[in-house]
Amino acid sequence: MTHPDWRAPEASDGPPEASPGPDASTGGRRPGRAESAGADGRGTNGSSPGGSGATGGPYKESPQGRADALTELSYITTYGEREQLRIRVGEWEDAGQDRPGAARPPSRSAPYRRRRVTNPDSNQDFVQKVLPSDQVTADNCDLIDNEIQIGLHLLRTIGETRYPPELSRLVGYDADAEEPFILLDERGAPAGRFSRKMSATKYEGFQVSLFRALSILEAVKVVHRNLTPGTVRWNDPRVQITDFQHARLTGEPAGAAPSPRWAAPEARHGGVPADPAADLWSAGLVIVQVVGGPLPSGMTGPPDLRAVGGGLDRTLQGIFEPTPAGRPLIELFMRDLRAERDFVPVDAYPEPVTADPRFLEGRRRFAELSRSKSRTAQTFDPYSGDHS
Repeated sequence: MTHPDWRAPEASDGPPEASPGPDASTGGRRPGRAESAGADGRGTNGSSPGGSGATGGPYKESPQGRADALTELSYITTYGEREQLRIRVGEWEDAGQDRPGAARPPSRSAPYRRRRVTNPDSNQDFVQKVLPSDQVTADNCDLIDNEIQIGLHLLRTIGETRYPPELSRLVGYDADAEEPFILLDERGAPAGRFSRKMSATKYEGFQVSLFRALSILEAVKVVHRNLTPGTVRWNDPRVQITDFQHARLTGEPAGAAPSPRWAAPEARHGGVPADPAADLWSAGLVIVQVVGGPLPSGMTGPPDLRAVGGGLDRTLQGIFEPTPAGRPLIELFMRDLRAERDFVPVDAYPEPVTADPRFLEGRRRFAELSRSKSRTAQTFDPYSGDHS
């Protein structure tokens, strides 16, 4: 079916000519995950696993204070140490600012408030995500706890010095505050803002960077489970995947996907282990929206890639296969985009960073806070109307 909402962008600023596509040796079809990818398997090529590390050290900020005011923020670093930082706070972001006038789509996400904070001494800025006191419920606390645990896992597995800019980085938190918060090194703007607005070369760069980010997550055994045009950000020339509150380790039991519209079919109802192939489906939809414009209202099946344009019917071939085993390996998508050097193999992080006792103390401190935190009645995100 051809969707009239999707038009090929103008030649002057549209997506680039498609790369050659799947190898002819597979009969023009990209093999799924359950099939052989060739003699070299996943094709590890010695690419740098971490890329350019994100800059900055542990900083903090306070849930209170008016915009542009200087204040002190007390928080716990990823090493488990309580620190104070002088910061300048920004305005609270409007949750609906990316889609003015539009209803917020169904989601089971925590109703954080977000703002930028700046350390005036180093001129470094971060994002503070605060859970308002009237939203401190059992479910929302579980989500913020999970985001902290995944952030610590990413740091432990990758290490600070080689941490990639394609993933937001946990800087600090206070899960036991009256208004719990997380402090993050987060860059760019939501990818949805750039729908049909990138130059030809940047469309391809967006795809390459997003697939690279997915290969990093697969290497650290994390499944995001909520990739959308809001949680994927564009910080030219790279994407950054953010918001790990629903993430699971690969193979862990997973409930229903928090944003069904963007979820793979098998993830919409839960009851299946977390699988990186589900993130592939969601990433494909994000690419479709960036290249071809907003998804048609009410769409639940795979998009018509030929109608989207930009050669996505070749570069994304197989990404919307109905079963996880049928979706190709990330490396194959990157190979067809001539970006094999950016691919991060699954064995890129063989030895988790566990030697630093400060890091282990940070994990112990967080575990204690989680155990001691009082829990209240269950609710879900009030914006979504979903109380299942």
